[in-house]
Amino acid sequence: MIELILIRHGETDTNNEQRYSGWTDSALNLRGVEQAYELKEKLKDIKITYIFSSPLIRAVRTSEIINEAHGLNINYVDDLKERNFGVFENMTYDEICQIYPYEKDEWNKNWNGYVIDKGESADSFFQRVNIFVKNLIEDTDSGVYVLVTHSGCIRSIAAYLLGMGHDGFWKFKIENCKIMKFHIKDCFATLTCLNC
Repeated sequence: MIELILIRHGETDTNNEQRYSGWTDSALNLRGVEQAYELKEKLKDIKITYIFSSPLIRAVRTSEIINEAHGLNINYVDDLKERNFGVFENMTYDEICQIYPYEKDEWNKNWNGYVIDKGESADSFFQRVNIFVKNLIEDTDSGVYVLVTHSGCIRSIAAYLLGMGHDGFWKFKIENCKIMKFHIKDCFATLTCLNC
């Protein structure tokens, strides 16, 4: 059996400001560092097989802190980066409405298919993240795999593993430095923990 532990990175200031900080490389704030150390203590007795992390600094720092208790090589994976919000990056929704009103309307009409200028669509993001997860699951039948990543990635993975399709993305919320855990056997996934 595979145990898949999905971890959202610690808090950043852009989280608090409710900015679309997909590929914006924002660092953990003080609370985010504290959260990562708290999570390290929770995970210290788990025998982790591999740690995979988004290469964005907020995930990198979170995975490094968690790994202090394990001493593994961290595998940095571009496919675990948050959605690329292109020209909307680092903006609040109100700022997007003011600066890109036409694009915002198009995005609202077709939330999953609309390709943000210089960014990606929700559909392509969903595919990118879950091709990695599909390959990971198919290439092994046992072990404890930790993925340190982002809210959008975790919600996409959950929707995929539970057979909900992309629309299932909206059915989950994951808090900073919290865990979503799955047990997977014969490619069948069971959600065992959310925000623990």
